[in-house]
Amino acid sequence: MQGSMLHRPSSVCLPSRVQASKAGVARPSLRARCIRIPTVALAQRRSTATAASAAQVAAPSGQPRLGSGLGVKERQALAEQLGYRQIGADLPDDVTLSQVIGTLPKEVFKLNPIRAWLAVATSIVSMAACLYLISVSPWYMLPFAWALAGTAFTGFFVVGHDAGHRSFSKNKLLEDIVGTLMFAPLI
Repeated sequence: MQGSMLHRPSSVCLPSRVQASKAGVARPSLRARCIRIPTVALAQRRSTATAASAAQVAAPSGQPRLGSGLGVKERQALAEQLGYRQIGADLPDDVTLSQVIGTLPKEVFKLNPIRAWLAVATSIVSMAACLYLISVSPWYMLPFAWALAGTAFTGFFVVGHDAGHRSFSKNKLLEDIVGTLMFAPLI
């Protein structure tokens, strides 16, 4: 019965108008537009059992993920219908994360202490400048100063996040201290 569901066109909601439920299943919001996608390509590409299990994982109602199992022409037509330039193809099953990581340049994985401390200094200076701007701004300019300060405080999160993922310094104690100090004003 699941295999027969794959041969019928399904409604799929646009990704920009979809809300995720707690179970991780996409459900349309009030403004969502739904489109019809033929799922015959999915059933032809995989065996019936594999296609049925893929459709069940994507959505319990049998709706496939957007662009899943479509050919090049179907993806191009869908991209034009949705207003995108293109919709990418699924990754082949034999591609692993270690292969993707192996394609990145080695410089990506090297810690740069100068850039790390420059990010700390930039965050502190921009935060101090924004707090001064808030203190001298007239009441009607405060929303703009607050928005600028919120943007400046994003730097604190970025540095604290890098320290939490151990990509700030080789010294783990220093990373713990910097991460705690950078996240403290955000609490």
